[in-house]
Amino acid sequence: MAVPGSYRLLTLNLLFLWGCALIAGLLLACSQDSEPEAPAETAAPTVTPTPVLASPGPMQHARKFHTAELLQDGRVLVVGGQDRKLMPLASAELYDPETARWSLTGSMSVPRREHNTVLLRDGRVLAMGGLDEDREVQSSAEIYDPQTGEWSPVANMTAARRGHAAILLVDGRVLVFGGRQVAVTLLDTDSLQRVETFDPSSGEWSNAPDMVVGHIGLEAVVLRDGRVLVTGGMTTAGAETTSAAQSDASGDDAGATGRSPRTSGPEIYYPSAEEWRQSGFARATMSHTLTLLEDGLAVQLGGFGGIAAAGVPGMEIFDPASDTWNTGPSMATGRMFHTATLLEDGKLLVIGGTGVEGNLRSAEVFDPDARTWSPAGRTSVPRSGHTATLLQDGTVLVVGGGSAQAELFHPASNAWR
Repeated sequence: MAVPGSYRLLTLNLLFLWGCALIAGLLLACSQDSEPEAPAETAAPTVTPTPVLASPGPMQHARKFHTAELLQDGRVLVVGGQDRKLMPLASAELYDPETARWSLTGSMSVPRREHNTVLLRDGRVLAMGGLDEDREVQSSAEIYDPQTGEWSPVANMTAARRGHAAILLVDGRVLVFGGRQVAVTLLDTDSLQRVETFDPSSGEWSNAPDMVVGHIGLEAVVLRDGRVLVTGGMTTAGAETTSAAQSDASGDDAGATGRSPRTSGPEIYYPSAEEWRQSGFARATMSHTLTLLEDGLAVQLGGFGGIAAAGVPGMEIFDPASDTWNTGPSMATGRMFHTATLLEDGKLLVIGGTGVEGNLRSAEVFDPDARTWSPAGRTSVPRSGHTATLLQDGTVLVVGGGSAQAELFHPASNAWR
């Protein structure tokens, strides 16, 4: 049947409208399936979190009067010392800052307390002297190699020593001086004046010029000009009193009667002239600390306070430019057997020790620019005869003092972990 023209026109119009609707629907569907572009967001400000300190694990052994050396790879080597029964230890341990954990490493050939260690330029560690388990004063020496974790013997010192000092000279040799040769009683010859040097390249010891007087339990630093400043310690030279002597760092009885020790004055070793000279006035003391500040001044802190006092808060400052001593501001607390650690910002952190109330937990910081002291929190346990080592990240590792527990101090936040 034929369709009239009007119908054909209507049909075409309807088809056209239907097609437009279909196309519009398809376009709308496509637009709904597409993810609309998100508007640009403003970046949030970056916030630097406060550093969180990992709590270091405990050492394998509780120690006191040990030594600690920061190795070139950032680990800390803790050597010898005495246990809770006052027995010397031959063992050594390594602290790894990356894991905050301890591991035993090679043991020394003999147990040692009141010994000394020095980090050599090649990264090895020299240990010498001390008191062994048979209460014999040692002249033996040995070297620790961080690459192998083992100790190797070297030639013996020319004198057996305990309570001596050892320091690395500018030319790489080790200067060893002071100490005593007997285990218990104090005699006229106890405080050693004899000095010797160790040459790491040859592994041999050589005699050096004697000190002006002998020193037992002294402290020493290398000044910026290469000279060696020595302060404190005990000496029996010329001491004519008969009062009771004080017990020494190990807890041994120094003898109830006889010649009583007296504290020694400061002196300086001149390597170029190979001679010792006395260095003016400074408070005579022992069981103190001596630290070189960033500006080259040397600070003596605390120490023995006499028969009636376990520690003093005093400070004396040595100026190498004029070779003079001046009194500085005292600590808030009197201390002996404490530690003093130079921080990265030039301030001086003092920790623990023994005071009139016994072993201490308190710590304080000295600001050399402001010449003021401020509190630095408290350690987790009382510590005396401990070590405090500045790590490569600027924190301070504190260990020992009769405990196996270790902790970290973060200078930026004044926080302990």
